[in-house]
Amino acid sequence: MFIIEIQKHKTMQAEPSFFEKLNEKIKNSVMLRMLGIAFLILILLIPSEMVMSILRERKYRQDDVIREVSDIWGRSQTLGGPVITIPYNTIYTDKEGKIIKTKHLFHLLPEELYYSSDIFPETRHRGIFDVMVYKSDNIISGSFPKLDSSLIGNGNIEILWNKASINFGLSDLRGIQEEVYINWNNKKIPFNPGVSNENVFKSGIHIPILFNPGKNNDFSINLALNGSQQIDFLPLGKTTTIDLKSSWSSPKFVGAFIPDSYEIKDGFTAHYKQLHLNRNFPQYWSDSNHNIYDSAMGVELITPNDNYNKAIRSAKYAEMFIAFTFLVFFFFEVKNKKRIHPIQYILVGLALIINYTLLVSISEHISFNWAYIISAVATIALIGWYVHVILVKKQLTWLLIAILTMLYGFIFVILQLEDWALLAGSIGLFIVLTGVMYFSRKIDWYNLNSK
Repeated sequence: MFIIEIQKHKTMQAEPSFFEKLNEKIKNSVMLRMLGIAFLILILLIPSEMVMSILRERKYRQDDVIREVSDIWGRSQTLGGPVITIPYNTIYTDKEGKIIKTKHLFHLLPEELYYSSDIFPETRHRGIFDVMVYKSDNIISGSFPKLDSSLIGNGNIEILWNKASINFGLSDLRGIQEEVYINWNNKKIPFNPGVSNENVFKSGIHIPILFNPGKNNDFSINLALNGSQQIDFLPLGKTTTIDLKSSWSSPKFVGAFIPDSYEIKDGFTAHYKQLHLNRNFPQYWSDSNHNIYDSAMGVELITPNDNYNKAIRSAKYAEMFIAFTFLVFFFFEVKNKKRIHPIQYILVGLALIINYTLLVSISEHISFNWAYIISAVATIALIGWYVHVILVKKQLTWLLIAILTMLYGFIFVILQLEDWALLAGSIGLFIVLTGVMYFSRKIDWYNLNSK
């Protein structure tokens, strides 16, 4: 009887629990293990998004620094003009015989307007951040036509020729580096700060002039101007010509019009020619405002693929890195009958994610390319060592290192490309999928559990 009780006790001890059965079933079920791996990838999206938020925060900080430096140096500039403003009064008599004068402003745009701008880019440093600014030498010249007073108005009007003024539009006066003069009919006159009215420009400089409507009036202005990142020009002439030149080799032409011709080689040159028919405001008007800034055109001095943009682009491939690495691990399990614990999967995934914080922190102090190489080598070495400890097989370790090296090299090439990045990325992913399908072609997935 005692022997029977002992045998029953042993039988009860040998009976596995529900969780032990479930664990054994998960170990032996290929489908459940694949679902488990997919679940781990979803879990790792949380730290991956946290890393992306860090990268975006650094990018926002860089933008704040750019704004701070621009406020001191000079913001992006928009040049326009000059425009002649002539005040006049309309006179009428009311029912009581009282004479009433109503003041108006007549605005006349140039017949010919020519901008010539030589832009000298510079890099300013604020802490670990670089800010693109520029100095520019600008020549603005042209002519105003003879003015028929009937264009101002008919009827009983009083034109105040002696109170006419010239306004020149400038978006940020802090960028002015030297006194600004206008050569008006061979007479040099200094500008005053501010505009005489806000019908045309909200910000700029002006001078009072004695306007002679019976002759053509020629002008020229030399303007030394600081700004940040972008410079625009307003096509206020009946015919407007713009010539730009700079040593910056990554221009982005922006605005309502693109250059008629340009060349980018050790810098860039660009040429515009616009007619008054191309824009949506007239050559002269009274009082009413027109949105002349919608017709602005110019150039932005961009920094292509700066460090933070590159790091963010690189981090967008984090899920692909994790998924492909886990897939390689799963193939190792299938081929070598060596189980890898979910915790080990997670640790490898975290190493892949931390690579991006390592990348952006190093790139803030050295060039991005070297930072990418250092962070990639460190991550590959860490994962290679860990996998060697787990699998204890040099052949599989070196195979994984080779795969990760190819992946990081592939992403590095994509980051150097701009126009061809999507095509190269699509071809690369297609090749990766082809390789996975090729190496898994002989696996009998239905009989894998029984084996």
